[in-house]
Amino acid sequence: DFELLPESQRNNLVLFMEELSVAFHEQMEDPIITMATPAIDWSNAWDYNSLAYITDGLFIMGYNYFYAGSSNAGPVSPLGGYFYDLEFTLEDYLTKTQGQTDKIILGLPYYGYDWSVIDNMINSETTDAGIARIYSEAEPMAQSYGYTWNNISNTAWFSYQINNWYQCWYDDSLSLSHKYQFAIDNQLSGVGLWALGYDEGYNELWGALYDKFTSILMGDLNLDNEINVLDVVLLVNIILGNIDIVSGGD
Repeated sequence: DFELLPESQRNNLVLFMEELSVAFHEQMEDPIITMATPAIDWSNAWDYNSLAYITDGLFIMGYNYFYAGSSNAGPVSPLGGYFYDLEFTLEDYLTKTQGQTDKIILGLPYYGYDWSVIDNMINSETTDAGIARIYSEAEPMAQSYGYTWNNISNTAWFSYQINNWYQCWYDDSLSLSHKYQFAIDNQLSGVGLWALGYDEGYNELWGALYDKFTSILMGDLNLDNEINVLDVVLLVNIILGNIDIVSGGD
């Protein structure tokens, strides 16, 4: 996890990762090497293409689009609705890695930010630095103050008043489900989270993961999350004995 990388170190980081990969493979059997990489490469410091070839995966830190120091409150991990959002980031990565979807992991947040703002309007101007709210803090606050869903960014937010107005944006099970589906639809290597444990005491985020990544559709024989003619063809071939079934039972 190298952050705030200057442009002057672009080639050196590639060289370092090449040498690190060699060292790992000399000392370990079949190591898995991944890197945390930025949502937006502001300074053209990251050679995504070379790093994707060297590693087994680039973990996109798909959060902090709005951050503690933002001038307006907004979604930490917007899926649509802004110039810089997850859609922009993925397109940037796919372009620069020549479509290496098998090397891209979409990192998503179990946290948000709570800003002091001037009023209760959406994306209100902030008056101070935001405070990070992990899911286990943000969710009960949303239940208490009232929950608002933003269709444009596929994110949850709420506002409240304690002397001053405050506005908090965070990801819940619904917003994360949309983003998991985004990763699935684009055939990415997988998703990651920052960070496990931020949902302590709540089970719904595990439910979102289960629903998107472990449930098998009844009749979906080829496991493509759809029941269609391909499943019928597969079933016919099984019946005719053209395809063997390998049982996982006793």
